[in-house]
Amino acid sequence: MRQKEATYNPDLNQQIGRLSNQNELLIQLVKDMSARMDRMADCITQLTERASLPDPIYTLKEALPRLKMSPNTFRKKEKAGLIRCMRDGQKIFVRQSDIDRYWHRKNDVDSFFPD
Repeated sequence: MRQKEATYNPDLNQQIGRLSNQNELLIQLVKDMSARMDRMADCITQLTERASLPDPIYTLKEALPRLKMSPNTFRKKEKAGLIRCMRDGQKIFVRQSDIDRYWHRKNDVDSFFPD
């Protein structure tokens, strides 16, 4: 049996070069996608942790120092719709998120109408 002699093919070298470049591009794309997926996983973890945090609920007595107001002032502001609360019979409860919302709105109004 006769063996075929190898011949030099310049097109073959060009094709190998193009395939090598494409391979490097694919590797870089995979690395970029992997980094993006890692960032997305971090964001999802942060959002999940935030969602799992409980929103503390305070009695009126516990909430008043956090709101820095008296019971009468609280009642006036609650009637005016400036702060939310929950009632169970005569007991009044305030969520931490409602306290935060009150302070956020108060600071916004104070910035427009400074003393």
